[in-house]
Amino acid sequence: MTEQVKQDLKGHFYLITGATQGLGRAIGMALAQRGAHIVAFAKTQQKLEALSDAYAVAGLPLPILQAYDLCTLTHAQAQHFAESLSMVTPVLHGLYHCAANPVSLTPCAYYPSTQWAEVLHLHLTAPFFLTQALWPLLSKAPKSRVVIAHDKVTEGEIPFWGAYAAAKAGLVQVMQCWASESTHSSVHFEIHELEPFRTELRRRLYPGHALSHWPEVSDAVSKVLAD
Repeated sequence: MTEQVKQDLKGHFYLITGATQGLGRAIGMALAQRGAHIVAFAKTQQKLEALSDAYAVAGLPLPILQAYDLCTLTHAQAQHFAESLSMVTPVLHGLYHCAANPVSLTPCAYYPSTQWAEVLHLHLTAPFFLTQALWPLLSKAPKSRVVIAHDKVTEGEIPFWGAYAAAKAGLVQVMQCWASESTHSSVHFEIHELEPFRTELRRRLYPGHALSHWPEVSDAVSKVLAD
């Protein structure tokens, strides 16, 4: 890759949820390799600081660290964060909703009510709050994108995914609705249907399968970032 290609996103700002692991981490570092500034949004400050260290070791622009728990993020918190971010950059070129944590694979008959509420909030309500709060910044960019990964567990009769399947299906529907309302906007909505890939989350959910059973996360990154 040439230096020119590496810097084709210099001056661009992208916010990524779930930025410290899995798909979010990989997308963030791939964008940073092209010169972009990453706003790393994740739950744990310690993991965010470790992520910043990884960027530094790789010689990448250091990310802007934002520790928020998406399981409890309120509309007011999202709005306050967006106002704070507007003091750093007047525009946002992309919002990648990568945070994911189904918690456990549980039959609906025994699904804990608190877990149901948290999983729905993390994968549906919080992404909506963030997208709405950041809409003014996204709209000011000449071209920006809101990106979600569509999971096949939302399709058909796949057992045990409960609230996660419901939330992901709901988010797809919301984003499709929003896109149809924004045809004259500079903001583009992208829904990527991805095959399962290798992450620690998948290892935890499927302890009987070796991680080598699934392809590397880089395959998913290439699909999501394809122009």
